[in-house]
Amino acid sequence: MTRPGFVWGVLGMLGASPVFAMQAISDTDLAATTGQSGLTYVTSSNTLLGGSGSVLQWNPDAGNSNSATLEVQGLQFNGIGGQGVGIGASGSSLSGPFSVTTNFDVGSNGSTPALAINSSWTQTRVLVPTVVLLNASGTASTYGYGSVAMDSSGSLNFTNVGGLLNGSKMSPSTQLYLTLGSPQIGMGSTAPGSYGQIYYRQGGVGSPEMIIDKLYMATGFNPQVGGVFGACGTTTSCGGTAAGLAAGGFASGSTGLYLGTPKLDFNMTYVLAYRPSPSGTGFTTATSGSDVIENLGTFGWTGSFDNAELLLSSGGMWSDTGAYNPLNPSGRSQGLNIDFHANYDPNFNWVIGEGSGQAVLDFGGWNNLTGATWGLNVPNLTLDVVNAAQGSGGLCWGAQSYGVAAGCTASTTTWVNGGGSSGAYLDLEPTSTALGLSIRDMSLQAYSTTVTLYDYLANSTRSFNWGLMYTLGQVDGNLYLYPGNAAGTGNGLTADFLLMSQSFANNAYPLLNNTNFMIVDTNTNLGFGLAQANLLLAAHQLAINLTTAGIQLSSPDMRMEVQGILGGGPVYSMTSSTFEKMMYVDVNLESNNFNLTLSQGTQNGLPYLAYTGHMTLADTTQSGSTIGVGGNANYISLAEPSNPSASFMLANITGDINVINGQVFLISAADTVDAPDGIPRLQLADTVQVGSTAGGQALTANVKFGGAQLATIAIPSGQIYSSIMLKPQH
Repeated sequence: MTRPGFVWGVLGMLGASPVFAMQAISDTDLAATTGQSGLTYVTSSNTLLGGSGSVLQWNPDAGNSNSATLEVQGLQFNGIGGQGVGIGASGSSLSGPFSVTTNFDVGSNGSTPALAINSSWTQTRVLVPTVVLLNASGTASTYGYGSVAMDSSGSLNFTNVGGLLNGSKMSPSTQLYLTLGSPQIGMGSTAPGSYGQIYYRQGGVGSPEMIIDKLYMATGFNPQVGGVFGACGTTTSCGGTAAGLAAGGFASGSTGLYLGTPKLDFNMTYVLAYRPSPSGTGFTTATSGSDVIENLGTFGWTGSFDNAELLLSSGGMWSDTGAYNPLNPSGRSQGLNIDFHANYDPNFNWVIGEGSGQAVLDFGGWNNLTGATWGLNVPNLTLDVVNAAQGSGGLCWGAQSYGVAAGCTASTTTWVNGGGSSGAYLDLEPTSTALGLSIRDMSLQAYSTTVTLYDYLANSTRSFNWGLMYTLGQVDGNLYLYPGNAAGTGNGLTADFLLMSQSFANNAYPLLNNTNFMIVDTNTNLGFGLAQANLLLAAHQLAINLTTAGIQLSSPDMRMEVQGILGGGPVYSMTSSTFEKMMYVDVNLESNNFNLTLSQGTQNGLPYLAYTGHMTLADTTQSGSTIGVGGNANYISLAEPSNPSASFMLANITGDINVINGQVFLISAADTVDAPDGIPRLQLADTVQVGSTAGGQALTANVKFGGAQLATIAIPSGQIYSSIMLKPQH
């Protein structure tokens, strides 16, 4: 079929079959059209698209047995006021209108034609009231994922030489820049204008809401200094680097849609928040009465990627054989496949702070591990809509194989530091129609070397020459996201996920291409932590619920395992001979009753991230799950590196554990109560309850040494309070 418009043409190329209904634009909506020196089109409207009867569908495999559909119902674009106006139970009107101004111009670069499209829009709401799934028979899911609204102003600037999709790898032909919201000049203050917000709720009006608040994003590539492309005008005070960017390439080809640039600006900051008890309007920035927004933390990424390349191509979930090729859709269903790689520019920062944004940590100065080709490499990320049992195959824990159990047990490529002669095959096939995401061979081989604390309350900035290393070797994962809550009583999110980050590379540089979690003193180039590690996270029927108590995660079938070598050495120049090994560590925890709740706590008027949790340590029990080891396999094992069989182990651990009063608090030097010495600090604290104190069974374990059992211990009840405080020495 012929799809109208450039956007739908691109979606068609990527393997989607969209179906949509649009609301007509009246003559009064066409505010202005001019044609001198290009064409300028201005539209002004309260509602541009959609309404209660509008439908937008993504059907990657129309007409075959794999067919399944993601359906957006009632999509709308509305004008809103600067502070946002909610949608009441009766559908009360939003303040507006909003306007979109777009300029089209055609010129030339010498004898080569060039096209420019510049567009901007005022504060606008994109509303998605309902998202459901349809299976191969066209039957819609009983419940949906919930409702989403996004508020933002923004702009899009695009110029390409030689045609709309003309370009080649790293060719300097394209300028592309997108902004959403207004920038933050530092986390402690705001620039004029309106931030963006994304709201999500699972029930009707008045249900708890999760909010991406104070959202700002600016991304793209353009060599122009300041002007319309500058993320912060002619300055870089908000982390923008638009003044020094290089142009790139934007093109279509036989393998898909390509985008590449020597330097990609990427700035995104936001506050993760929730509203436990919205009033009758909801989806609003108002904070009066019960509409209090509680902040969990400030997050963001600011700076640039170097030599970034992105390829969007056709290709969904592949057959359950373990074979795949992200550039060859043969043998795959239809869907969307992403291939991305880049290096971190030295100006790049990972931003994390407390909820008010008054105390923020920037992790910067990123370096690749010695010998690494890419700091971040995502060669195969696949998005698809799948039916029951239409998964992409399981994963191999302990060996380098995919897809089927036979390949896992036959593989001879195992963990670099041991773990057996073969792997264990783990799988979670989709149990019903789901939105599926698969990751294969992803790696992160860069780490930060500096930390900067911006303490806006104390009006101070402190920099430290130490880094946080969390490199990832080979990352593979499957995620299936189902509409509806786990109880089957309403809208919500329920997930099956299986994620592994493993270490298989055995080379002269022990950290390269492996998973490592270390603290690095960059003055001395010495690091210490868990190296050549392996991390497993898995959960069956994980329910993600928004409650009046906070954001709650719960699962009847969960497993976590981490394995690696505790040690260290000179990070940048580490070799096998300078890698000091202290002990092998292996911890495996499985639960048939897991709960975690994240919320806001307040201390001395400042917010912190609060958490509570519960875990019943026992075998995983869900039918259809193969994520557990079985046989009371909860254990903690410590072993001598030179003699791994000489291990000390707490085995067959069972019982109940509660965590209460959890706190992650970045404390300002201006807080004279919590920082009486005037030195800022990071405080981690909680109380752990076990056994009957946790409302469950006694905590028991077998004590083993070298495989021989020495004793059995039990803790009928108890409570442990812990507090860790990290602060500068001066």
